[in-house]
Amino acid sequence: MIKNKKRKGKQVAEIKIVPEPQRIFQNLHFYFFPNSDTHPGRRQRIIRALEYGATWQNEFNDSVTHIITDREYDYPQLLTYLKLRELPTAVILVNENYPSSCMEFYKLVDPSSVEFRVKGYELPAPITAVQPQAIPSQVSDVSLKLKPAKGKAAAASSSQLTPQPEASSNLASSAASLLASLSPINNDEQQAKSKDEDELESAIREAKESHPLASDDEEDGNRHKRRKTSSWQDKFTCMHKHTGGKGDQGPNAQTLSVLQELADYYDQTRDPWRSKSYRQAISALRKHPTKVTTKEEGMRVFGIGTSIAEKIEEIVRTSHLRKLDSTKMDERQQILNKFLKIYGVGIHAAERWASAGHKTLDDLLQKAELTDNQRIGVAHYDDFNTRIPRAEVEQHATTVTKALKSLDKIYTIYTMGSYRRGAQNSGDIDLLITKPGASIDEIRTTVMDRLVPLLTTQNFLVAALAQTSQADGTKWHGASCLPHSKIWRRIDFLLVPEAELGAALLYFTGNDIFNRSMRLLASKKGMRLNQRGLYKDVLRDYGREKLSEGTLVEGRDERKIFEALGVPWRPPEHRIC
Repeated sequence: MIKNKKRKGKQVAEIKIVPEPQRIFQNLHFYFFPNSDTHPGRRQRIIRALEYGATWQNEFNDSVTHIITDREYDYPQLLTYLKLRELPTAVILVNENYPSSCMEFYKLVDPSSVEFRVKGYELPAPITAVQPQAIPSQVSDVSLKLKPAKGKAAAASSSQLTPQPEASSNLASSAASLLASLSPINNDEQQAKSKDEDELESAIREAKESHPLASDDEEDGNRHKRRKTSSWQDKFTCMHKHTGGKGDQGPNAQTLSVLQELADYYDQTRDPWRSKSYRQAISALRKHPTKVTTKEEGMRVFGIGTSIAEKIEEIVRTSHLRKLDSTKMDERQQILNKFLKIYGVGIHAAERWASAGHKTLDDLLQKAELTDNQRIGVAHYDDFNTRIPRAEVEQHATTVTKALKSLDKIYTIYTMGSYRRGAQNSGDIDLLITKPGASIDEIRTTVMDRLVPLLTTQNFLVAALAQTSQADGTKWHGASCLPHSKIWRRIDFLLVPEAELGAALLYFTGNDIFNRSMRLLASKKGMRLNQRGLYKDVLRDYGREKLSEGTLVEGRDERKIFEALGVPWRPPEHRIC
């Protein structure tokens, strides 16, 4: 047993053994290099491997089937540590990405993929996934506590060291025994684990979608047919055509409507992880061709975790969702939701006002201390929270374009966001402004010093809500109002030099799921994509912190960025995920 030197007393971590059909590592024996759990990331990889049935080998011996190395170590370092000239041919050598990829697809994927290659290691021959065999092994002592299944006691037995495929109960005992040498998890790490772990896993699943599938079609433990894929990058969202809102009329329309309400609720309460999780699930369900009615069916849809799958079953069965109903019945939560829809208001201000007893917008105007922007947000609450019809967006854009052309005919304006994606209404109006051959300084001077004052004197711009630095800013946020109208709309000016136009068009078109997929694909290919351009040869340290900016590949042409990443060109209306 390894004692925690920083804290008094012993703490143990829990593992949750997955259902038997999902134990893809059963009877496989993993040796981790370095073979200790002192690094928190490696510790979690060890725990996850055990949850999926693996045995953690404390020493390197003939029973080892796989060596899992951290990414910063190479093959010569491993051989030096093991005092070997070369590895036995029966041992599979992979990096830390391999176990997570297998868990992602509930199957043993091809370990020879370049994604799993250890630097300096040449494959002796084509390798296929190891076939599990029961091998007696010398394993580490046990101290991690196994979380028993509901209604059953997980009795640990020191004589059961290797999981047996025919006896599910033995796995619990074995897992309890296998974990003794793991060092304790401290309180901070335990508290960092969210109680909604399944929803968080679903939310970050998009960030892991580059993992390769096995070479052939086959069914997983839940009898779910997985598609044959020609390349690891085919799994990325940005590689596929999407039809966006049309799916809301499909077989899962009612479920999508309720899930969207809950996603909106998490948006309002500034809970980004759950919001992202639900939007990911909505995207997956929108594209699903058949009606999903049970938890099991939901879990077979890539992008939907256990917790959301349970909610899908509840929606189908009852036409309601208790979680959503409870938020509608909670008076304080309803007050917070209203306050959070005010422009310029965050969760802390909303909670402070609610705790002070304020319940209505009038209460805030009369009793609360508000900033100038918050007062505007309260006064025009309904305006800012009403969707803007597409035709009205075009009228605002035309007004700005006409004024800008009167100053300089060379300027170009693009209407961005959901409008460019073909939506029939928008939450606000985003206008990208650029000029061929002009520097960002010239564009900034024209917009900030000439265009904004001109539109203000025309009573079109009625409020300046926020502006990045006058000296080096590239954004202006405010409100506009059409002639003969009393409705205020949120409007933003985005200033972009021509050299960055393509990347900016991609970034500000969205949606966020599509953009995130593009950025992740670039990262997997050793590049970096942002609103300024696509860069190669970007150096990062082990923690993914950027050490150098890299070399610009493309920034001017949106289509060429797709080509450089190997992504089929997607018109804006097909980027709705």
